Amino acid sequence: MSEIAKKVGIKVPSIYNHFSGKDELIWAALELEITEFFTFMDNELMQAEESPSLDKLRQLFYSIIQYFAYQDRIRFWRNMSLISNQELRIKTNELICKMENEMYEKSQVVFSKCLFDKEIKDQEIENRVLFYFLMIKGLLDVMITHQDVQFELEHYIEKIWTTYFSMIRCQ
Repeated sequence: MSEIAKKVGIKVPSIYNHFSGKDELIWAALELEITEFFTFMDNELMQAEESPSLDKLRQLFYSIIQYFAYQDRIRFWRNMSLISNQELRIKTNELICKMENEMYEKSQVVFSKCLFDKEIKDQEIENRVLFYFLMIKGLLDVMITHQDVQFELEHYIEKIWTTYFSMIRCQ
Protein backbone atom coordinates (compact mmCIF):
# COMPACT_ATOMS: atom_id res chain seq x y z
CA MET A 1 0.00 0.00 0.00
CA SER A 2 2.88 2.34 0.74
CA GLU A 3 4.25 1.84 -2.77
CA ILE A 4 0.86 2.70 -4.30
CA ALA A 5 0.49 5.74 -2.07
CA LYS A 6 3.96 6.93 -3.08
CA LYS A 7 3.21 6.47 -6.80
CA VAL A 8 0.01 8.54 -6.61
CA GLY A 9 1.51 11.11 -4.26
CA ILE A 10 -0.61 10.55 -1.16
CA LYS A 11 -0.13 9.05 2.29
CA VAL A 12 -1.18 5.47 3.02
CA PRO A 13 -4.06 6.45 5.35
CA SER A 14 -5.59 8.45 2.48
CA ILE A 15 -5.94 5.25 0.48
CA TYR A 16 -8.17 3.85 3.21
CA ASN A 17 -10.48 6.83 2.80
CA HIS A 18 -11.37 5.36 -0.60
CA PHE A 19 -10.76 1.60 -0.22
CA SER A 20 -11.36 -0.67 2.76
CA GLY A 21 -8.30 -2.76 1.99
CA LYS A 22 -5.89 -4.17 -0.53
CA ASP A 23 -8.43 -6.50 -2.15
CA GLU A 24 -10.88 -3.68 -2.79
CA LEU A 25 -8.10 -1.60 -4.33
CA ILE A 26 -6.98 -4.50 -6.52
CA TRP A 27 -10.58 -5.11 -7.60
CA ALA A 28 -10.96 -1.45 -8.56
CA ALA A 29 -7.84 -1.66 -10.74
CA LEU A 30 -8.94 -4.95 -12.31
CA GLU A 31 -12.47 -3.77 -12.98
CA LEU A 32 -11.20 -0.53 -14.50
CA GLU A 33 -8.78 -2.25 -16.91
CA ILE A 34 -11.24 -4.99 -17.91
CA THR A 35 -14.02 -2.49 -18.56
CA GLU A 36 -11.62 -0.17 -20.38
CA PHE A 37 -10.45 -2.94 -22.71
CA PHE A 38 -13.92 -4.14 -23.65
CA THR A 39 -15.11 -0.55 -24.10
CA PHE A 40 -12.12 -0.06 -26.39
CA MET A 41 -13.11 -3.11 -28.45
CA ASP A 42 -16.72 -1.95 -28.63
CA ASN A 43 -15.61 1.52 -29.78
CA GLU A 44 -13.41 -0.01 -32.46
CA LEU A 45 -16.39 -1.92 -33.85
CA MET A 46 -18.55 1.21 -33.73
CA GLN A 47 -15.92 3.34 -35.51
CA ALA A 48 -15.78 0.82 -38.32
CA GLU A 49 -19.59 0.77 -38.63
CA GLU A 50 -19.61 1.96 -42.25
CA SER A 51 -16.75 -0.29 -43.34
CA PRO A 52 -17.30 -3.60 -45.10
CA SER A 53 -17.62 -6.36 -42.52
CA LEU A 54 -14.30 -8.02 -43.30
CA ASP A 55 -12.58 -4.66 -42.87
CA LYS A 56 -14.22 -4.37 -39.44
CA LEU A 57 -12.78 -7.71 -38.43
CA ARG A 58 -9.34 -6.74 -39.72
CA GLN A 59 -9.47 -3.38 -37.96
CA LEU A 60 -10.56 -4.97 -34.67
CA PHE A 61 -7.82 -7.59 -35.00
CA TYR A 62 -5.08 -5.00 -35.45
CA SER A 63 -6.55 -2.67 -32.83
CA ILE A 64 -6.50 -5.39 -30.17
CA ILE A 65 -2.89 -6.23 -31.00
CA GLN A 66 -2.01 -2.53 -30.82
CA TYR A 67 -3.84 -2.16 -27.49
CA PHE A 68 -1.58 -4.82 -26.00
CA ALA A 69 1.61 -3.53 -27.61
CA TYR A 70 2.19 -1.68 -24.35
CA GLN A 71 4.06 -4.39 -22.38
CA ASP A 72 2.79 -3.39 -18.94
CA ARG A 73 -0.78 -3.81 -20.15
CA ILE A 74 -0.24 -7.31 -21.51
CA ARG A 75 1.63 -8.29 -18.33
CA PHE A 76 -1.25 -6.95 -16.24
CA TRP A 77 -3.72 -9.18 -18.09
CA ARG A 78 -1.37 -12.14 -17.97
CA ASN A 79 -0.97 -11.78 -14.20
CA MET A 80 -4.71 -11.78 -13.53
CA SER A 81 -4.51 -15.57 -13.43
CA LEU A 82 -2.10 -15.28 -10.50
CA ILE A 83 -4.56 -13.55 -8.16
CA SER A 84 -4.27 -15.47 -4.90
CA ASN A 85 -7.56 -14.35 -3.36
CA GLN A 86 -10.05 -16.91 -4.68
CA GLU A 87 -13.08 -14.64 -4.29
CA LEU A 88 -11.34 -11.85 -6.20
CA ARG A 89 -10.15 -14.29 -8.90
CA ILE A 90 -13.71 -15.61 -9.34
CA LYS A 91 -15.15 -12.09 -9.48
CA THR A 92 -12.54 -11.11 -12.09
CA ASN A 93 -13.19 -14.20 -14.21
CA GLU A 94 -16.95 -13.63 -14.05
CA LEU A 95 -16.56 -10.05 -15.29
CA ILE A 96 -14.24 -11.11 -18.11
CA CYS A 97 -16.58 -13.94 -19.15
CA LYS A 98 -19.58 -11.62 -19.12
CA MET A 99 -17.83 -9.03 -21.26
CA GLU A 100 -16.30 -11.64 -23.59
CA ASN A 101 -19.75 -13.10 -24.19
CA GLU A 102 -21.07 -9.66 -25.10
CA MET A 103 -18.16 -9.14 -27.50
CA TYR A 104 -18.68 -12.60 -29.03
CA GLU A 105 -22.33 -11.73 -29.69
CA LYS A 106 -21.37 -8.44 -31.35
CA SER A 107 -18.72 -10.23 -33.39
CA GLN A 108 -21.22 -12.87 -34.46
CA VAL A 109 -23.31 -10.07 -35.96
CA VAL A 110 -20.29 -8.89 -37.98
CA PHE A 111 -19.49 -12.43 -39.11
CA SER A 112 -23.15 -12.98 -40.02
CA LYS A 113 -23.07 -9.84 -42.15
CA CYS A 114 -19.89 -11.11 -43.85
CA LEU A 115 -21.71 -14.34 -44.61
CA PHE A 116 -24.83 -12.54 -45.85
CA ASP A 117 -22.69 -10.31 -48.10
CA LYS A 118 -20.88 -13.43 -49.35
CA GLU A 119 -17.54 -12.12 -48.11
CA ILE A 120 -16.76 -15.34 -46.24
CA LYS A 121 -17.35 -19.03 -46.86
CA ASP A 122 -20.56 -20.54 -45.59
CA GLN A 123 -19.55 -22.18 -42.32
CA GLU A 124 -20.80 -22.06 -38.76
CA ILE A 125 -20.47 -18.48 -37.46
CA GLU A 126 -19.87 -19.50 -33.83
CA ASN A 127 -16.76 -21.46 -34.84
CA ARG A 128 -15.48 -18.53 -36.91
CA VAL A 129 -15.84 -16.14 -33.97
CA LEU A 130 -14.22 -18.57 -31.56
CA PHE A 131 -11.27 -19.16 -33.89
CA TYR A 132 -10.91 -15.41 -34.49
CA PHE A 133 -10.51 -14.68 -30.78
CA LEU A 134 -8.33 -17.75 -30.18
CA MET A 135 -6.04 -16.50 -32.93
CA ILE A 136 -5.80 -13.11 -31.20
CA LYS A 137 -5.13 -14.73 -27.80
CA GLY A 138 -2.40 -16.85 -29.38
CA LEU A 139 -0.77 -13.75 -30.84
CA LEU A 140 -0.89 -12.06 -27.45
CA ASP A 141 0.94 -15.08 -26.00
CA VAL A 142 3.59 -14.68 -28.70
CA MET A 143 3.89 -10.97 -27.87
CA ILE A 144 4.57 -11.65 -24.21
CA THR A 145 6.92 -14.59 -24.74
CA HIS A 146 8.98 -12.76 -27.37
CA GLN A 147 9.10 -9.35 -25.70
CA ASP A 148 12.82 -9.52 -24.96
CA VAL A 149 13.89 -11.26 -28.15
CA GLN A 150 14.61 -9.80 -31.57
CA PHE A 151 11.47 -10.89 -33.37
CA GLU A 152 9.73 -9.56 -36.45
CA LEU A 153 6.38 -9.30 -34.72
CA GLU A 154 4.70 -7.02 -37.26
CA HIS A 155 5.55 -9.40 -40.09
CA TYR A 156 4.35 -12.37 -38.03
CA ILE A 157 1.06 -10.64 -37.18
CA GLU A 158 0.48 -9.73 -40.83
CA LYS A 159 1.20 -13.31 -41.89
CA ILE A 160 -1.27 -14.66 -39.31
CA TRP A 161 -4.01 -12.26 -40.49
CA THR A 162 -3.35 -13.02 -44.17
CA THR A 163 -3.54 -16.76 -43.53
CA TYR A 164 -6.75 -16.42 -41.51
CA PHE A 165 -8.30 -14.10 -44.10
CA SER A 166 -7.49 -16.49 -46.96
CA MET A 167 -9.14 -19.35 -45.01
CA ILE A 168 -12.44 -17.57 -44.43
CA ARG A 169 -13.03 -15.39 -47.48
CA CYS A 170 -14.90 -16.40 -50.55
CA GLN A 171 -12.60 -16.86 -53.53
